[in-house]
Amino acid sequence: MDSAGYLKRHGWRGDGHSLDKTDRGIKKPLLVSKKVDVLGVGLNKHAAVSDQWWLRAFDQGLKDFGTGKESTLANVQKHGVNRGGLYGRFVKGEGMKGTIGTEEPKTVDDMGSNGDVAALPKTPTGKVEGVQAAGDGSGKKRKREGKADERSAKRKRSSADDGDGKKGDKYERGKAKREAKAAGKESNGETKEERRARKEKRRAEKQDSTTAKNARQDEKAERKRLRKAERSSHAGHAQAPGSAADQLANGADEVKLEPTKSTSKVDAGQKYPSKAQRKAKKMDRLAAEHGGSLTEQEKLDLYNASKRGLSLKQYRSKVAIGAIKAPVAEEKKKELSSKKLEEYKKRAQEKGVSLEEYMQRRDEKNTAKQLQNDKSLPFVIDTPNGTPGTLTLRTSEPDSSRRACQAIERDMAFVLLDEAGGKTLSWKPGDVVPADERLWAGVVTKELPKSIRKARKEWMSARGVERKKGSKKSG
Repeated sequence: MDSAGYLKRHGWRGDGHSLDKTDRGIKKPLLVSKKVDVLGVGLNKHAAVSDQWWLRAFDQGLKDFGTGKESTLANVQKHGVNRGGLYGRFVKGEGMKGTIGTEEPKTVDDMGSNGDVAALPKTPTGKVEGVQAAGDGSGKKRKREGKADERSAKRKRSSADDGDGKKGDKYERGKAKREAKAAGKESNGETKEERRARKEKRRAEKQDSTTAKNARQDEKAERKRLRKAERSSHAGHAQAPGSAADQLANGADEVKLEPTKSTSKVDAGQKYPSKAQRKAKKMDRLAAEHGGSLTEQEKLDLYNASKRGLSLKQYRSKVAIGAIKAPVAEEKKKELSSKKLEEYKKRAQEKGVSLEEYMQRRDEKNTAKQLQNDKSLPFVIDTPNGTPGTLTLRTSEPDSSRRACQAIERDMAFVLLDEAGGKTLSWKPGDVVPADERLWAGVVTKELPKSIRKARKEWMSARGVERKKGSKKSG
């Protein structure tokens, strides 16, 4: 065996290194003495090699042949080779005794008067008759265990009999049901179509009952909501006739007072109205000042105009040019029919915008058309140099590019001025859309009108051609 190769395969680094990877072990091998003589195992080192007992035993046997003396070989055959020579030097320990056939079975019947247990004689077949017992205590224990086993067996038999009866009854009942069902099917004799029609009818009846149940639940919820609204509307009113004050005035001895919790809530609501309540109150006041019956959208426009310090006409004109985004009333969406609402949803999906944004853009366009048709309202806000119908925009204003794009889309003339007041860009209906980067700067491409997108595309292609020419000249 190549020990060095074996250790190297397991990670040893060779001579001068320990077996431990951290070099904490010994680095030199241990010196072990090695036996190099050929005397054999078990012989003394200085024993005579010529003492070959088996040769002498044969010689002695030949000499004693026919004399009647016991030879050494006969002694070896009788006692074994463990009395001399090579094998006599090994020590033999005590052998382990077996457990089979060593102890003879005993019974309780063989017990004597002194309590000793007599061994049974061996039978020819090797079998033991009777119950095995080691003594008085073990015999009594086995008797008790036998009685307990007998009682448990009786209980099991009785429970099994009862269970079999119950199971039998249950099986008989199930069998009778199956037979009755089969007889009913045979008597009916319905076809697959009739069975399918019966199932469809039952399914329709179940669906009708579910629909009626849902309708009843909705009606109940609506009644509950109306009662709650009625209670909240009457919560802030004064005390009804027959209240505690009236009872005291009439000379009542005892007065049952209402809980103060609800009164405190009402007082708190009257003292600290919510933001929605304040907004609704202001909208009602503005509508009353304006006069006439107004829709919810008109009330909302009045409220937003007063919030910005503008008149209704100024507010609508700014909404028309896109300077202000007008919020759409929620009631307007509710007033639409389901068919119209589905149509609006489809158009909004085609344009890639939400329903609210689509309705807001639609309202802005309608407002702009109303302003154009209504001669009593001013069409523009600012008219520089006495030029009527021209919108003035400044680059310092936010969303000036977006407003210019909206003006082109609505065929409104405009002038774009820089911070110093100089004219940088202008357009009027009938002119070609200018291919100027300032027109769409800061505006998302999807929000640009088609005409401006076309101008932007031409401008980008022209700029690409110029860049290619410049790169060729430099190369």
